[in-house]
Amino acid sequence: MRSTTNIFQALLGMVAVVFNCFIAIGRLVVRKCCSCWVESPKWVRCVVFSVVLLLGVGLVSCIGLGYYLDNYGRDYYDSYVSDTVTLRSFADGRWRLYNDVTEKYIAGKINWVSDTSKDAPYAVYAVPHRRGYINTESGEVVIDATKNRYTRAWLFSEGLAAVECDGKIGFINDKNEVVIPFKFDYSDDVDMYDLAPIFHNGYALMCSGDGKLGLINMEGNWAVEPEYDQIWAPQEGGYRTVIKDGRYGLLDASLNIIYDVAYDYVGQYAESDSFVLMNEGRMWQEDREGRVLNAFMYEYSEVLCYPVGVEEYDEWECSYDGELSAYAKYQVSGLYGIMNRFTGEPITLAIYDDIEMISPTLFEVSRDDAYGYFLIDTKGNVVNR
Repeated sequence: MRSTTNIFQALLGMVAVVFNCFIAIGRLVVRKCCSCWVESPKWVRCVVFSVVLLLGVGLVSCIGLGYYLDNYGRDYYDSYVSDTVTLRSFADGRWRLYNDVTEKYIAGKINWVSDTSKDAPYAVYAVPHRRGYINTESGEVVIDATKNRYTRAWLFSEGLAAVECDGKIGFINDKNEVVIPFKFDYSDDVDMYDLAPIFHNGYALMCSGDGKLGLINMEGNWAVEPEYDQIWAPQEGGYRTVIKDGRYGLLDASLNIIYDVAYDYVGQYAESDSFVLMNEGRMWQEDREGRVLNAFMYEYSEVLCYPVGVEEYDEWECSYDGELSAYAKYQVSGLYGIMNRFTGEPITLAIYDDIEMISPTLFEVSRDDAYGYFLIDTKGNVVNR
């Protein structure tokens, strides 16, 4: 123990000697530099002082420039508004519009610019808590966001654009003149991003205060009363699918009801003047007059196979070798039915949650209302519940 103490004291002594040597050398260097500084000509001192000052200013400037570039400089993740206008990004998460023809920035920093449409010459742009419009070809501001109180805005369509101010939605023209008054409620019960109050063939989607959707005309009057949960954009021929309480219907271009809201699905078929309908486990095709063109359709099918043997690897695992059957399960509106895969004829409606074939003549099926699995035969008859 005494030997260890002596070694430790010796090491401390050596450290103290080295430290004192450094202090002595430092004092000697400082004294020598001070002596040389006093004895040197005045112009030498001015040059040294200037160099030191410039180095200090340069160092501070480099630090400041680096901070600015890191926080506010160009980020180089640019996007294109049009063939002539680029949206240039900056490190602070904001953007500037740049005209590629004049090679000049057009305006100050903005938060974002909306996607553009070929039919609309203007795009929405945003600054904090405000919206405005720019010309997509030149990038020039058409409606200044900072001079209005528009907190939401949508693309122009058929000469008008929907904007929201003080919780109300109205429509303006490209001169920022109010054409349809601010009388429609903005509702949090509807996803207004998906709402898209854009005019198609003279009608635009709009919601009521309780979150129900309808269609207004270009005078701002209800053409279809707000009673639906969804109204899709018009398809070929102007047909619109409407949804209420999970049931589907269809309107024509004149907003007449073609199919009541009573189906699992209604939609236009392959951009033609015919429609696909789903209801009660069936999927079929009708023409405009209601004539059935195809009585049996489905979304998806899969060939069924049944087990013919068991290969046991151990007491916990086994694998089934299946054999293809003459049957397939098909899907309609998320449920399954059984069909003959050779003739294409349905054997059951698509009313089952799942179907598995367990023998050449039996299927195991499940339904929520049956509370479990049961067996049916190849004619669709229930064998055992």
